Amino acid sequence: MQRMYELLCHFIQKMYQFFTQKGDLKWNLPHSIPAPGCLWKASASTRSQILMSAKSPFMKPSRQVTASLIPQPLTTESALGKAVKRAIADGLVKREDLFITTKAWVQDMHKAGDTYASVKRSLALSGLDYFDLVLLHQAMGDYFTAYRDLEKAAKDGLTKAIGVSNYFPSILVNLCENVEIIPAVNQIEAHSFFTREEDLRVMKSYGIVPQAWSPLAEGNYGIFTDPDLTAIGKKYGKTAAQVALRWNVQRGFSIIPKSTHEERIKENLDIWDFALTEDEMKTISAKDKGKSGIISHFDPDLVKNLNHLSFEH
Repeated sequence: MQRMYELLCHFIQKMYQFFTQKGDLKWNLPHSIPAPGCLWKASASTRSQILMSAKSPFMKPSRQVTASLIPQPLTTESALGKAVKRAIADGLVKREDLFITTKAWVQDMHKAGDTYASVKRSLALSGLDYFDLVLLHQAMGDYFTAYRDLEKAAKDGLTKAIGVSNYFPSILVNLCENVEIIPAVNQIEAHSFFTREEDLRVMKSYGIVPQAWSPLAEGNYGIFTDPDLTAIGKKYGKTAAQVALRWNVQRGFSIIPKSTHEERIKENLDIWDFALTEDEMKTISAKDKGKSGIISHFDPDLVKNLNHLSFEH
């Protein structure tokens, strides 16, 4: 617990120094979600992740850090929650400066009340009074019933906003046409080799914030040494990774690149002092493979396994 707290405090302090983002995305959210971010794996032993990003710090008297706590299977939610509360108590941040997200897993999406109970359980484990955003992890299980549980959670004040993850356009449209609260966010795989243009178009039509997990393709496709990305980066004094991230943000995505290294985190956020030209945007978009190189949500075996996968609470 002490080590977790030390890691969190160190990270928050560094983010106050490093974050220079220039824009938030609001849309269906009751308050802003940061456009860029950084998915930080706290440590291998905790099996947890913290997403840190900044909310226009240069525009306000004091810098604000927006953090999103994303519990994973077998994660020590309690330890993370206590670390966040202690950081607040020590004056590093205020609760209103934090954007804390959690997800409901497929195991908690099978019948009415499952997802609502999972949100309450996560709150109890974390010791928090509310979440800023709760997502359904997959369009699997009884996801309509699960989503209506999220609507109830939002109405009851357990979370300020609700959303989904990995929802493809046709599924997302069907959901939006049959629910009371339009999702605030749809978190999907999106990078220069899987551009998701149709997904982006559909999300914009419903006012849904598009958020890209794995915006650097998990290092696949030679993205860090790609000739076009490298050449464009040389023009601006940036790396291929920074160009890839800038491309995604410039077309309207909130991004959450994952890193465990402080310098890489700093690099991932240093994308606000240049803008890509229209031709450069098209060059990068042309790399689209039209499918994921990471996971296939259309694989029947994967869908079956995720429906039966269960983690201890």
